[in-house]
Amino acid sequence: MKKLAAFALSVALVALSALSAAAQVPGVRLIVTSGNEVRADRSDLVREARDAAPDFAVDPAARKQTMRGFGGAFNEQGWAALLALDEKARGDVIRSLFSPSEANLSWGRLPIGASDYALERYTLAPVAGDFEMKSFSIERDRTYLIPYAKAAKAIRPDLRLWASAWTPPVWMKDNNDYEAGAFIDDGRYYEAYALYLARFSEEYAKEGLDILAVAVQNEPTVVTGYPNGGWKPEQFRAFIRDFAGPLFIQRKLPTEIWLGTLNEYNYFTFAKTVLGDPEARKYVRAVGLQWDGDRQIPAILRNYPGIPIVQTETDCGNWHWKPGFDKDRAPNDFAYAAYTWGRARDYINAGAEAYMLWNLVLDQEGKNIDKILPWPQNSAIVVDTSTRKVTYTPMLRAIEHLSRYVSDGSVVLDCKAGKRNVMAFSTPSGTIVVELMNDAKQAKTVAAKVGAKTYSIELPPESFATLIIERP
Repeated sequence: MKKLAAFALSVALVALSALSAAAQVPGVRLIVTSGNEVRADRSDLVREARDAAPDFAVDPAARKQTMRGFGGAFNEQGWAALLALDEKARGDVIRSLFSPSEANLSWGRLPIGASDYALERYTLAPVAGDFEMKSFSIERDRTYLIPYAKAAKAIRPDLRLWASAWTPPVWMKDNNDYEAGAFIDDGRYYEAYALYLARFSEEYAKEGLDILAVAVQNEPTVVTGYPNGGWKPEQFRAFIRDFAGPLFIQRKLPTEIWLGTLNEYNYFTFAKTVLGDPEARKYVRAVGLQWDGDRQIPAILRNYPGIPIVQTETDCGNWHWKPGFDKDRAPNDFAYAAYTWGRARDYINAGAEAYMLWNLVLDQEGKNIDKILPWPQNSAIVVDTSTRKVTYTPMLRAIEHLSRYVSDGSVVLDCKAGKRNVMAFSTPSGTIVVELMNDAKQAKTVAAKVGAKTYSIELPPESFATLIIERP
């Protein structure tokens, strides 16, 4: 009798399994990250829904910009944290970021001299009045930044590197200091700074690290307690038009010049001033925007259609000017992951062709070197340097749904979703990829019309999901 009951149960389970498999939509997969479940195949949560009113519609024929990939920033503190790990563990972390079978990041950002996540303040030309850059040296970078970039490039040989300065050499600023101050409005200093950027590209190339692009200055209107420098829009224009552009051509550099990195919302300052000058415009290969810069995108593309927009640094979270600020360590929680996913949505749907994280790796506190307030900021991966524990944060899981499944060369599709948590792409192979987020603590179901078909998709609580349609 027991054998008969067991046989009946076995038959029932097989039948149930067959029914479940049959119910899944052919040619459609759903990959979900929720809680401890990472990139799990949950195709069982998708059904065809012919009569459902769609929450949004993806038109495979309504093609927008082509994506150039996703990336993040190398900084000294990140490599210092990774050095707390043994070689194997360190390699595992780098692979998790750059391997095509993991997060598949294809861009890396380098600082030119100290950023706010350097271990200390420095520039690559410390000798005052060295207009000919005789003192220029990347020797310090061979300890932290160059090994970091080379470790990534060993995993991802086609990794594209770009760079920006947080501060020019301090003697080029009117306060002769790492913090604040304005770039000196004098042709000799512009010429020297153009040479500074050119030498950076040339010296890194000798290390086997080709620099695809340099941006003039990180956030030229932000002057605070970490390395930075102030510029006026007219200075950017003169520097690019009369000095950097011609010098890069003269020295036959393959390195592009980007207008950036701009974090403000106002198109009428830097973007209009530089791009509105035909001589300056001809040297600008892309516009680098971060933080509130996405609000400029419609005006930039309306006035200069076709110019590439690169999002250069995702918001770091744990904002010290907002309620909930943690002065001791970065939260690295789901709320920040959801916020970052939403920022990527806003930038990409507005027209950005690439999206960059800020710090890829930080230690357990994540504090920058701001003199006024050391600011703990979120990162993709946290290395506890005392316990050697590695934590892959929810933000990494959110972004890797994009960077892993939206391959370089994918085309953004119009999905008429407004501010809904959705993005859609057509990959080079013709597969449709729809990226979804449920930031609620309860499961929810959405109806997605893709081409002629409508699908009902159940999204688990606090989840990121990728709908892959092989035959739309």
